[in-house]
Amino acid sequence: MGGILAVAARELNERWTVLIAAMVAGLVALLVPLFSSLGRHDARDARELAAVIFAAVFAFGLAIVVGSGMINRELVERRHGFFFSRPLSAGAIWGGKLLACWLLAVASGLVVLLPTAAVSRGVPLLGSVFPFGGAAATLGGAAGAILVVALFAHAFTLMVRSHVPWLLALDAVLAVGVATTIALVLRSLVIAYALDALTCAAVTVAVCLLVAPLAGGFVQVSLGRTDIRRGHRVLSVTLWGILGVAALLLFGYSHWVQAVSLSELTTLDSATCAPKGEWAFVTGRAQGRGDYEPSFLVDTASGRAVRLGAAGRWWLDGFFSADGTRAVWLSPPASFTQTTREVITLDLTDPNSAPVTTPITFSQDSLGLMGLSPDGHRLALRTEKTISVLELLTGRLLASVRLPEDLGSIRLLWRGSDRLCLAAWKPPARMDAHEADLRLFELDVSRRTLTATGCVVDVEGFWSMGFDARLGHIVTTVGPPSATTIIMCDARSGARIATLAACSEFSACKAAILSNGAVAVGEALESGVRLTLFSEAGRPERTIELGTAQAVVLAAQPTPATLVVTMRAQANDYSSSGQRTVVVDVEKGTVTPLGRRYRPLRRWPWWEAVVAPSPGSLASRAFVDPDGRLAILDPATNAFRTVLSARWHTE
Repeated sequence: MGGILAVAARELNERWTVLIAAMVAGLVALLVPLFSSLGRHDARDARELAAVIFAAVFAFGLAIVVGSGMINRELVERRHGFFFSRPLSAGAIWGGKLLACWLLAVASGLVVLLPTAAVSRGVPLLGSVFPFGGAAATLGGAAGAILVVALFAHAFTLMVRSHVPWLLALDAVLAVGVATTIALVLRSLVIAYALDALTCAAVTVAVCLLVAPLAGGFVQVSLGRTDIRRGHRVLSVTLWGILGVAALLLFGYSHWVQAVSLSELTTLDSATCAPKGEWAFVTGRAQGRGDYEPSFLVDTASGRAVRLGAAGRWWLDGFFSADGTRAVWLSPPASFTQTTREVITLDLTDPNSAPVTTPITFSQDSLGLMGLSPDGHRLALRTEKTISVLELLTGRLLASVRLPEDLGSIRLLWRGSDRLCLAAWKPPARMDAHEADLRLFELDVSRRTLTATGCVVDVEGFWSMGFDARLGHIVTTVGPPSATTIIMCDARSGARIATLAACSEFSACKAAILSNGAVAVGEALESGVRLTLFSEAGRPERTIELGTAQAVVLAAQPTPATLVVTMRAQANDYSSSGQRTVVVDVEKGTVTPLGRRYRPLRRWPWWEAVVAPSPGSLASRAFVDPDGRLAILDPATNAFRTVLSARWHTE
């Protein structure tokens, strides 16, 4: 240690005068506001920003200049043997010179900041310029970066001054290869939104960028001694050996993080089931992969899984056609700044089918909504100002109409491949208001016309509305949350067909459209939960008592004659222990409890929630078991079959 300090003191004694130049640069920063017409507050900001810029330029510039000459100049001038003639080790020589270079660069940067810090009267200078990082963190990062710059300045200058062309060319090739590999690794982790892995990789890169030239410089001084060419060889072997191995390890780590199979998932974050059939989109996490969330398209009947990457983490979730024949999702981003996406589809009826990238592309920034026609042949896209309908496989534009104004949130209600109804709900301007008018439009695809057809006044339940495509009925909630009413109305004109229930609280009653066009309404009353069945025309036909509870949720139909109902003992208790799930036979009026703490899975994404899944579909039989795993109900026996070992991390 004494040798390191002795060498460092000698170097500092030779170059301390640069601190005077740093002080002059700091005084110049004070004069920057005098050359502009800024106000008092803006002048202070300009002065502080100028001081930080001057300090950075001075410190890093000095690190480059001193770092490139701290040993190389003596090697070229053949004066480096002076240190080896003294009782100094190679480590002391290398460490002392590097320490002096680093201290000189850091001190010069601080000296540049001193005049401005004094004028600011204690205002945290770096904290005002870099508001998202403290002064200590900023200074620490800058000091580390200065050391890395000095190390690489020494290495680069040594390589150039050794005058070995073939070795210098090899250095250039290795530098490009290592830099490209590291950049691709970091880019892939950014695109995959694997932020934990990205942080780990970035820290590893930073450490290697410090350790590799540090070790290379020591080996060069220790083995190369006064021979600059031999020093170049051992420096290159050490530098590129460490960085090359690190780059390959990072590449392997990135591949391992992203090469997650369905069986490796340990936690589930989401599962979107097909409204007909046995397919589901599944997103989860695997052990050791941090926050990376791969998505899969899974056939729960055969076990087939299609890897989608991490597209669901960045963009819209995948979705299905109403008949369950097609699945659609978006391609992952091509780059971190690229917003153009491609639509990908899979034919679910063919066990040998492969994902097909369609010609449909669009900018993610402008996309507001997507929806498949019931037969899966056409795709509707809502951007900020237009609604378009395209053929899915060919990308041919069938219709594109301009929206008359900002309609707010829109639901796509398909009534066949040629008729698309739009339910537009714009949130009220008042913060204390919840209800707003539901405006109805109809897009005629063949005529390419958009027509305003009706309105439903004071809609509160836009996010939980139901739609019957066969009958053209909408079931929704109107009125304030404290006195809501569930109504059935026409999807085209908005005309009220029937009033189904009046609720004291919004969460106290729920409605669901059944597969035969009837409507079930569950009400949590003081006397208990009551399930009322209404005909297609909205006439009450049967009432079934379900027991006591404060909140009720109507799920789906495992069979055409049954309906799954979940009740909560406390309105705000969403835990598994506070819920009770039963299967109601809507024809016989019988109630059968399901296994304890089994509850229905969220059936579909919100933009498709208007259409109930078909009885017997995966969406109607998917449950979360007591251990938080995905389980499928057998309606014949009320038994459950677990299909994935992964568990919901929030359960």
